[in-house]
Amino acid sequence: MIFFLVTDKFSWWYNRSDAAHLFLDQSVSPPVWTSNNIPGIAFSTLPIQNNRIEIYSTGIYYVYAAFTIDLRKFGLHIPQMYHNITSQHPLLKRTGPELHFMNKFGGFKKSRQTQTSFLSGILKLNRGFEIATQISIHSFYNHSLFSNYFGVFKIK
Repeated sequence: MIFFLVTDKFSWWYNRSDAAHLFLDQSVSPPVWTSNNIPGIAFSTLPIQNNRIEIYSTGIYYVYAAFTIDLRKFGLHIPQMYHNITSQHPLLKRTGPELHFMNKFGGFKKSRQTQTSFLSGILKLNRGFEIATQISIHSFYNHSLFSNYFGVFKIK
């Protein structure tokens, strides 16, 4: 009974147009962003292709992504890592991804063994552009279900 009550109150979350909230599916290799692994929380009203969210209509969007990395296997020598959010249009040849947001972490002997990188910002995106997020070292994702997420929603 309580489950249905909570679900109804948050239906606005997953019924928005021009929006997506994805979690990292780590059961496949390489991991992929998906809206199918957490019903009621993960969703997408936008196409997802090649681990990128395709923008359906031109507008102002809030874009966000988080990765949590478990580095205990490295011991004291934590590598330097990069997390970024980029956009590109697949039909614009020789342009490549445009960097919008970037975080650099690790690289020090006294770096924390678990790192979380959260990036977010507001972008004007045109129809057909694709948004992606990457991290430079893929093999150390935290495997908690809610630790790694990526999303976008249209503000205006």
